[in-house]
Amino acid sequence: MTPQEEQRLKDQFIIDNPYAHNGLRAALMYNPLYTQGANRRQIHHDWIAYMDVLAEKYVQQQPLDTFLTDVCELKNYMNQRHANSFLPAGFKYSHAQKSFAVFLKYRWCQGLISTPPSCPIDRGVLYRLGRPFSSWSWTKMEECKYMPTYIKLQREADVAQMTVAQMELLWFGH
Repeated sequence: MTPQEEQRLKDQFIIDNPYAHNGLRAALMYNPLYTQGANRRQIHHDWIAYMDVLAEKYVQQQPLDTFLTDVCELKNYMNQRHANSFLPAGFKYSHAQKSFAVFLKYRWCQGLISTPPSCPIDRGVLYRLGRPFSSWSWTKMEECKYMPTYIKLQREADVAQMTVAQMELLWFGH
């Protein structure tokens, strides 16, 4: 992928997804979270603020291990802070992975951070990876399934001579 192609895809993502800037809508789509009466405004504020703190270090290139640690930290933080506001499954790994990955993707597309070490793993990515991944649900994604998915994704990106983030951006744009 040329730098010009990458920039065109980034610009198109920003135009087509104006509400993706914080990743919350993407993480909550098809992935219920709240109990009745939950203070969603406060939860969203805390969620975005914590992702903002985690994202500061991504101005410089970060390894996958940092991303995985940050996803777990986000999950734990949200469950500690708002446990009574969530359904019994709580703030799941899938909520953290999807929201933080979209959060980083949006900032990368804006030119505010370096290329993220991962990408949002969702239905589209799982489908493109084929069996057995295409039969998995991103809303049930847990740590134990994340790495096999990422490894397959990395292999696909290597063959295409792209980063994982670039490949997902290309797939998302088509």
